[in-house]
Amino acid sequence: MKHGGKIMFLSAFLFPIFFAFCLMIDAGEPMVIPFFVFLVGFAIMLYSRLFLDATPPSQTPLWFPATQNNQSLPQGTQAGLPQGSPAGFATPSAIRTAELAPPAGSVTDHTTKLLEK
Repeated sequence: MKHGGKIMFLSAFLFPIFFAFCLMIDAGEPMVIPFFVFLVGFAIMLYSRLFLDATPPSQTPLWFPATQNNQSLPQGTQAGLPQGSPAGFATPSAIRTAELAPPAGSVTDHTTKLLEK
């Protein structure tokens, strides 16, 4: 709803500018622009009111960095917190993308050895 309100406020800002412009050219057609901007802002506010969730997404972090006993956290929330990096992240020394396992030979080697026996 914030975006629609901002656009409606923009139309209120544009109104006196276009009103003065209309007086200078002695025509009322340019007033369509602030009116159209107001309608767009109103449509965005109406859409967000009808179809979007009223609660904003949570801004709490997914993990806490390892600190000395997590003293910055409230009492009772320190147990069970992950220590260090979140899951899925590796230290730079553990990432070895260029080192592949040596080839184990042909796919049919094992079968060929069994047939030779």
